Amino acid sequence: MTAASGTDVLRTSPVVATREGRVRGTVENGIAVFRGIPYAEPPVGALRFRPPARRRPWNGVRDATRFGAYHPQDFDPVEGAFMDATRRPPQGDDCLNLNVWTPDPGAAALPVLVWLHGGSLKFGTGADALYDGAGFAGEGVVTVTLNYRLHAAGFLHVGDRPGSGAFGLLDQIAALEWVQDNISAFGGDPGAVTLAGESAGAHSVGQLLAAPAARGLHRRAILQSGAASFHVPAEASAVIGEAVLARLGARGDDDSLAAITSADLLAASREVEPRMLELLEEQGVRPNLMSMATRITSLSTYGLDVVPRRALDAVTDGAAREVDLLVGTNVDEATLYGPQFLALAPSVAEAAFGPAAATALDEYRRGRSEQDAMTHILTDTLFRIPAIQLAQAARRHSPRTHMYLFAYGTPPAEGRLGAVHGADLPFMWNRTDETTDAIFEAAGTERSPALAAGMHGAWAAFVKTGVPGHPSLPEWPAYDLARRATMRLDGECRIVEDPMADERRLWEGVEF
Repeated sequence: MTAASGTDVLRTSPVVATREGRVRGTVENGIAVFRGIPYAEPPVGALRFRPPARRRPWNGVRDATRFGAYHPQDFDPVEGAFMDATRRPPQGDDCLNLNVWTPDPGAAALPVLVWLHGGSLKFGTGADALYDGAGFAGEGVVTVTLNYRLHAAGFLHVGDRPGSGAFGLLDQIAALEWVQDNISAFGGDPGAVTLAGESAGAHSVGQLLAAPAARGLHRRAILQSGAASFHVPAEASAVIGEAVLARLGARGDDDSLAAITSADLLAASREVEPRMLELLEEQGVRPNLMSMATRITSLSTYGLDVVPRRALDAVTDGAAREVDLLVGTNVDEATLYGPQFLALAPSVAEAAFGPAAATALDEYRRGRSEQDAMTHILTDTLFRIPAIQLAQAARRHSPRTHMYLFAYGTPPAEGRLGAVHGADLPFMWNRTDETTDAIFEAAGTERSPALAAGMHGAWAAFVKTGVPGHPSLPEWPAYDLARRATMRLDGECRIVEDPMADERRLWEGVEF
């Protein structure tokens, strides 16, 4: 199909032929949109706790004008407010589906952005209004969002079977394979795919950089508030898996696993999660730092077939060789989680620094209130330091590695959360409209269309070229260990060298 015929298609109802069958989308403000395209079979029954199965072909033309179901999950009030969950489609087991925005199905070799949503690997959907791909499509980027298995369904260790502890990652890989097979029919270039995500989505990207099955499925990667550390070793994952299956009365054989319902699985996980650290202690398994800091069970497993090694070690040895990277975090990430979570900071510091914990705590307290100090310790534990470690590891094999620090709204004060976790999303997606009211209200910041245009434009440039940039931003150098040049995204954007260096140095040698 030529570009001209693609334009003709946009005047009617676009129909595209995928590997499994034809789909009919819609046209919205000149952008062709295809929603709810299944990329795998529903992961239930005999397919429960199995790698995703390729979707069976269909006859005729499948309607792709509405979002598909998203993975069954509990409601989180903070995540739900930020993402305006009232606008979500229904949940359901037939949840392995994706959405495509394209400026022209008849085009050739347009760059592609594949987005993994956040939500602690427990919540969220690629159908959220914030993730509308029309903005990037308007920049000439074919944009894909998707759903994948969450919580125990996606990340439970269920013994010695393919994908154990990482079924959600396998779903993401299956979606990337779908892109390789089909995106050219939507005008995209399968050789120019950027894999991107925020929070748990970015943590997933970090794991996929190390997963052998994901190699060659993307050329670039963007990690926002996530890196290669949101994981748990197999021996700890096995303890949690056994506890959840015992709560369900499942023996681990195919028949008992196939009989589990999504509702029962969620309920069992909900009951086991508060006891996670206690269960590990009972079995003599020491929790890793990320388990201690998050206290959640939906961490991706490493040490088995999907991610055989700790992701950072694999990246250090070249697993993500020549993958261009854009990595960054927000200054006040942990203000999102409240006082009860901040109370964990001293024990996290003890686990991280051992006998040097008191010295580390004193460094963080220097010039800060106690609450602000604890916030920064947890921000560094969960986000900033893992991101720096990833950039350090990757740059040896991927010289086009760039870093940013989102600072708009910092410091928090008078009930404002500042540059909180998720505050970067309205700017990256260029959505400073009512869709993101809850985020701006929580952060306590004014909308800045100029910053949104610059950040969104820089991301689009990275997807196209591997180098972020925009006329409103200063030149953005690659990250190296001499300067540690980092773009500070704020009301006035500038390059800073080695931001918060004294605190960064405290973490040298700490393993997550």
